[in-house]
Amino acid sequence: MTTALSRVYQHAGAPTLPRVVDCVLSGQHELRVTIRSGANLGASLREALARYPHGGGVGRICAGTARGLRYHMLVTTADEKRPFGYGAPVDEAREVDLIGGAITIGCTADGAPLLHCHAGFSDPAGGLHGGHLILDHTWAGEEPVVVRLCLFAHGGYVTREDAETHFNLLHPVAGEPS
Repeated sequence: MTTALSRVYQHAGAPTLPRVVDCVLSGQHELRVTIRSGANLGASLREALARYPHGGGVGRICAGTARGLRYHMLVTTADEKRPFGYGAPVDEAREVDLIGGAITIGCTADGAPLLHCHAGFSDPAGGLHGGHLILDHTWAGEEPVVVRLCLFAHGGYVTREDAETHFNLLHPVAGEPS
C-alpha cells in the first residue's frame, strides 16, 4: 500500500526479493566517541577508528549539534540504468540539532576506508531535514556530537555493485581485521 507520504522506487535491474544479505561475524568493540565542538565529524571518527583493528562496523549518532554540514537527498535521474541517485549537495551553514543518524563503516573494493551516514536534523526554525550526511563536510556545533559504534573484530562491509539498484552498496563479508 502506498500512502501520500511514501513513494515506490522501481530500479532498472532485476528485483532481488527477498533482499537479505547476511554473514555471521564474531567479536566486536563497543565504543562511545564524543566529537568536540568545531571538530570535523569524518576526521574525528577516522582518528578514533584507527586505534582498533576492524573490518567494519555500525554506529548511531546519539546527540549533539552540527554546523557547516553537507547532505544529499535521493532524486530521479534521466539515466535508465540508474533512475535514482543522490541529488546535488545541500549545504547548511546554520547550527542544527542532530536528531539521529545511522553510520555504516566499511571499505571500497580497493580497500579504502568508507564512512556512510544517513541522518536527520532540525534547523533553527524547527524544520526537519535529512538524507545522506557527508561526514567529511560536517563539523560539530556548540554541543559535542556523541556517537556509539560497534566495530566488528572479524569481518565487515565491502562495496560492490548491486544488480538491482546499480548502486555500489556495502555488503557483509567474513574475514580478518585490517
